[in-house]
Amino acid sequence: NDFETRIKSFLKSASQTMMLSVSLDLINTNENIRDICDDNEFRSLMTSIKAAGVIQPPLLTIRGDVNKFELVCVAGHRRLAAAKALGHDKATCLIRKFQDNHFQLISTIVENTHRKNLHPFELAEGIRRLVETGYSFEELENLFDRNQWNLRRFNKMNDWTPLSKNLVKEHVTRFTSTWLLHLASRTL
Repeated sequence: NDFETRIKSFLKSASQTMMLSVSLDLINTNENIRDICDDNEFRSLMTSIKAAGVIQPPLLTIRGDVNKFELVCVAGHRRLAAAKALGHDKATCLIRKFQDNHFQLISTIVENTHRKNLHPFELAEGIRRLVETGYSFEELENLFDRNQWNLRRFNKMNDWTPLSKNLVKEHVTRFTSTWLLHLASRTL
């Protein structure tokens, strides 16, 4: 079939990466260093995927050769599980050849430790833009799995003076999201 032909061609080529839509049933997701999965975070991930799809493609590698191969998930296990739980049958994945298992493990660790959440001001700006395009806070609550009250408080941060925002940015470790939301609630 076309899928196998593309995989075999990739294995024979000098290319190191390719994007491909892959049936979820063909991906081995049993090799994962992460064994703790918070139910609330997983439900939130499902809400996100339901609203926008799998935005960041899972990273796969191919174990074996052109005669017999297996697709193995390196990073994105939870994204694939959430997509499957939602009834998706395929996901667009990044497939990468690794020199050896050490580089594969390094990629797994980097993927899971170098993720960074949006700063509250970045989230506030995104909310502002969505509200300006016509989204209601109720719709945003359903999209992002966050209550309307907090979304409104994030949005209120857009009204802060540049001096206030710069002060927070200069002392980013002192100002947690919770603390900033508390401040924003005082100005609602």
